[in-house]
Amino acid sequence: MRIFLIVAVLLSFSVLQAKQQAIGLFSSGQYEAAHERLQKLFVKNMADAEISFYLGRAAFELGQYDRAIAAFERVLILEPNNLRARLELGRSYYAAGMLSEAEAQFKRVLQNPLPAQVRDNVLRYLAQIEQGRRKHFYSGSIGAGLGHDSNVKNGNSAPTSVLVDGFGTVDLGNINPEEASSLWQLFGGFSHRYDPKNDRFQWQSNAQLFMQGYPDADDADVRLFSVSTGPLFNRGAWAFSLPLGVEHLNYAGENYLLSPSIGVRADHAMAAGRMMSYEYRLQKKQNQISANEDRDATAHTLSVNHQRLAQEGKGVLSVGGSLALNRKDSGDQRDVSSDALQLRAGYFTRLSSRLTLNLGGAIKQTTYPDKPPKVSDAALPFHERKDTALSLNAALGWQLKEQLFVQGNLGWIDNDSNDAFYDYDKQVLNLNLLRTF
Repeated sequence: MRIFLIVAVLLSFSVLQAKQQAIGLFSSGQYEAAHERLQKLFVKNMADAEISFYLGRAAFELGQYDRAIAAFERVLILEPNNLRARLELGRSYYAAGMLSEAEAQFKRVLQNPLPAQVRDNVLRYLAQIEQGRRKHFYSGSIGAGLGHDSNVKNGNSAPTSVLVDGFGTVDLGNINPEEASSLWQLFGGFSHRYDPKNDRFQWQSNAQLFMQGYPDADDADVRLFSVSTGPLFNRGAWAFSLPLGVEHLNYAGENYLLSPSIGVRADHAMAAGRMMSYEYRLQKKQNQISANEDRDATAHTLSVNHQRLAQEGKGVLSVGGSLALNRKDSGDQRDVSSDALQLRAGYFTRLSSRLTLNLGGAIKQTTYPDKPPKVSDAALPFHERKDTALSLNAALGWQLKEQLFVQGNLGWIDNDSNDAFYDYDKQVLNLNLLRTF
């Protein structure tokens, strides 16, 4: 009898030692080796809840969620009040995509006293489960601002002259003067995304409203409303979209321009936090004022953009370019058709937990192949008008509280044209309050 007792004690000690070695392998991150040893121990010790518990944890780390679920269920048969095993069972159900089963286990865990951090983690899982069931997602923003524009109508202080056949150069004085004004802004946006949970297809819809008024120049007030909708397709690291949209522009209190459009966009998520975007857009510009009907045009725009995380994730750097071809549909207007090439760059960074900095710049060259210059300093005819616009902007943002921000913006534009009538520069300063939801 004593011999049998000694043998049992030795065997028990041997099992305990082997179990501690397997748990040690698990704790050091050697999950495959730990799983192999624990599986051998389980075959000989099926009633040992600790072996099944760590067998489940090793299986979970190896992505073998079905085996993890089976192991934790065995633990709970042996120890129904084992909260840690129930929590791990919920995590395994969640990882396996069995959201209803995971929710049931997490709710049972919450019925017991828990450390604050554990309770917060469980509540996060439940929130993610609820989010995973949603098919409709909404987001948006609304804001208002005040500011100042040094040159509302893009005028200049230079005297204007024209070349008239038989008369030479005729001085018209300053017919396009600079006009400064304070300004106010109201703006908002709304997005809806429908996700049927098939991992391939979604539907995205967006609406934007922008209103800007000038108390000292109300004949330049702007109202812009746009909507777009279309399917999204995901394939690996690529996402494709086909947006259909329409824009409506109200200028100086009159319905000015209606522009339906169709486009195609491709986004490619690359390594090291990089993203490439490619987009083509076809837009029909329809003037709503009868006197401007011969200014109707068709626009083709091709854009490329590259984004990447800056070193150590301290910000986002973006560079891009676009080519826009605008062609008149009919009529004798000579300043409708244009070719525009733009290069742009931007940098966004978070200076602190609440303070952000956004810097940007662009250079745009626009050629009007049908339009000779209206004005020439040299009083010589040109075959086409060419404008080169350089723009710089800086914005500081401060988070007042969750989803409420204040932002100050400073922008500068210098447009250099071979037609002096269109030579101008301007500075715009504004302060905005923004609420997101």
